[in-house]
Amino acid sequence: METHITLPVQELHVSTYNHPCEDLFDGGRRKDYLDIVVPLYRASITGDLKAARNILEDHPNYVNYSINENKETPLHVAVAGRAAAGRSDKFVSYLVDMMSKVDLELQNRNGNTAFCVAAISGKVGVIEIMFKKNPALLIFAVLMLDRTMRDSWTDDSMDEVLMKCIQANIFASVTPPSKKANATLLLPLLWKRIMEKPKDVIDNILRGPMIEKDGKETYPSQILFIAAKMNNLRFLVELIREYPDLVLKRNEDGHTIFHISVSHRHYKIFQLLYETGSMKDLITSMTDQQGNNILHLVGKSSREKWFGGHGDYSSSNELMNFYGTRK
Repeated sequence: METHITLPVQELHVSTYNHPCEDLFDGGRRKDYLDIVVPLYRASITGDLKAARNILEDHPNYVNYSINENKETPLHVAVAGRAAAGRSDKFVSYLVDMMSKVDLELQNRNGNTAFCVAAISGKVGVIEIMFKKNPALLIFAVLMLDRTMRDSWTDDSMDEVLMKCIQANIFASVTPPSKKANATLLLPLLWKRIMEKPKDVIDNILRGPMIEKDGKETYPSQILFIAAKMNNLRFLVELIREYPDLVLKRNEDGHTIFHISVSHRHYKIFQLLYETGSMKDLITSMTDQQGNNILHLVGKSSREKWFGGHGDYSSSNELMNFYGTRK
C-alpha cells in the first residue's frame, strides 16, 4: 500500500552549502582525530555498527560532524561505503535514527546530501530509509540538480537518480499540497532538465545501461518498464505526456507497460490504455515472445487474484470493462 505524504511548501536556498561541523579537524585536537575520526570513518565505510556505537554512544553529536577532508558526515561515508546491502541498511538506519530531519540535509564539499550520494550510488534501501524520515530530501536533491549542479551532473548521474527514485517508488509517495507548491513538483523539474538534452541522449537515459547476456546486448534497467513494474503511475503519466509513443514500446519479452501492468495486477496503470485512442486496438492485439496478448495474460491470473483485496474493482462490470478494451 502506498503512503501518500503531503510536503509543506518551503523555499530551499541552495546558493550556499550547509556543511557539517569541522571541529574535529582543528589542529589542536589531534588526539580526537586519531581516537575518534579515524575509527569512526573506518566503521562508517565498512558498516561496522558495533565500532560506531562504541564511539557515538559517548559522543552522539559527532554523528553530524565532518569525518573526512570532503566535509562528509558518517552518513555520507556509509551510503557510499563498501558494506554489503543488508549490513549497510542497518548501519544507515542507526545513524538516521540519531539525526534530525535538518541533520539529513547536511552537504559535503560538492553540495551533495547523503541522499544524493545514495541515489547516485544505487543504494535503493538507504534511499528509502532517509526519505521516510525527511521527504524534503528529494526536493532538495532535484533543486540542487536543476539550479546549482547543471555542469557537474552527467547524463549517467541523472539516469541513476531517476532510476533509483523510481525503484524506491518515491515519486508515487509524494503528493503536492497544491499546484502552487512548485518546490514539490519534483518530477517535472527533473524531467525538464532531461528534456534539454538531445534526443539520442534522452533515448539512452530511458533505455538504461547496456549489459551483455549470453552474447547479446540487453537493457534490463529500462526506466519505462521499471516504473510499470513498480506501479509508479505518477511517473508514467508525466513520461507519456511528453512521449506519447512510449505506450507502444516493448521490452525484451515483447511486453508494453500495459502487458506488465496486467502481469503485476496494477489496475490503475492499465486504465491508461483507455486514453490511448486508436492505439488501444493495436496494443491489445500485440503478442509477446510467448505468443500471449494482453487477454491471455489476464487469463493467467484468476479473477480472485486480479481483484482480490481491491473492493473498488471487484464487480462484474469492472471485469467486463477490462475485457472490453479489445472492442
